[in-house]
Amino acid sequence: MIYQNYEQVKELNSSVLKTLLSNGDAQERVWAAWEIGLRLGREALPNISLQAHNAPDAGTRRHMVVVLAGLGHYSVLSTLAKHDPDESVRGTTTQYLIRITDQNDTEKISLIINILEKDKSPVVMQSILDSWDFDQHQIPILLLLECARNKSEVVRNSSIRQIVKNYGANDLSTNQIVFLLADQRTRESNFLFLNWLLDWDLHDVIILSAEKAPQSSKLIILDFLVDKNLTFSWETLKNLSQIKIPDTDIRILSILKIENNLEILLWLAFGLARAINLPKIKSHSQYLEQQSASNFYDSAKDHFLTLIKVMVPQKIDSSDSNNFQTIMNHLENDIEYFDEYDDEDFWEDEGLNSEEYIKEMEFNCTCIKKWLSKDAL
Repeated sequence: MIYQNYEQVKELNSSVLKTLLSNGDAQERVWAAWEIGLRLGREALPNISLQAHNAPDAGTRRHMVVVLAGLGHYSVLSTLAKHDPDESVRGTTTQYLIRITDQNDTEKISLIINILEKDKSPVVMQSILDSWDFDQHQIPILLLLECARNKSEVVRNSSIRQIVKNYGANDLSTNQIVFLLADQRTRESNFLFLNWLLDWDLHDVIILSAEKAPQSSKLIILDFLVDKNLTFSWETLKNLSQIKIPDTDIRILSILKIENNLEILLWLAFGLARAINLPKIKSHSQYLEQQSASNFYDSAKDHFLTLIKVMVPQKIDSSDSNNFQTIMNHLENDIEYFDEYDDEDFWEDEGLNSEEYIKEMEFNCTCIKKWLSKDAL
């Protein structure tokens, strides 16, 4: 490297600059290209175009692209965007193609869309998606949907941003929305799309997507609904409740409108009995599952006991009876324990009256027994 900075290079005459453009190291070629472009304008195009194609260093070629874009040399840029062997050069070139293309030039805009369709490099795809700025021409929705299923997280996120920015819910079918949302793997892309769906009041479509999604995406969708403090009827959440996985159930409970409904009562009973019957922990995964089951118990217990007291007892099948029996046995064990527990400090710290607390628990057991009675209607 003969020259140490751009200040030295810009003092050279044009002949030396052209030689440096062809024979200098990577940095010198960049400085020479900038200076030649400034001095000669479009007269410099042949020399810089040649280096944009032939410079061995990808970084140098990217700088040539910037100079060529400044000079408005579309034809060389379009060739580089399609054929340069380095994805970073192609990505940079597509960014500048978008910048210099007129809003009404449909032919050139179509070329950029064609590159997005055919170039499978995540770098190039993201460059086009993030740089797209044609108000009158949008990337076709089917192409965006395809990009939104790309393996690259950044491509998926960029595609979702284009969809929510430029399209409405009426532009996608319910199946397309469900499939797309169920396929998103990150909170960023999911939350971006979910907020868009909320703007269009597509709550039921969000729930349907959660039903279809793999467990990891299902939890992300449900977390979003919990964060938004949304609630739904049992009929809306009924299919999701059939999964009966603690992680899912605790989230369903957070968004469920609790009503005097037998199916809700039985679902709560199942979750409570599941927590009571937890096996001994043998692995980390079991520990996490039990934590979720226990959290569900803590959140669901009061709802169950409220419903069991206000609803008229009805006949229930044997599996549900077993769940009720498990809950009652657990409560009776608690009664026996607390009946002998005379630590006044504990009751004071909890803000409870021991006699009233035990009496309430006994009443809860009495209500459960009515449901277990053969006389239940």
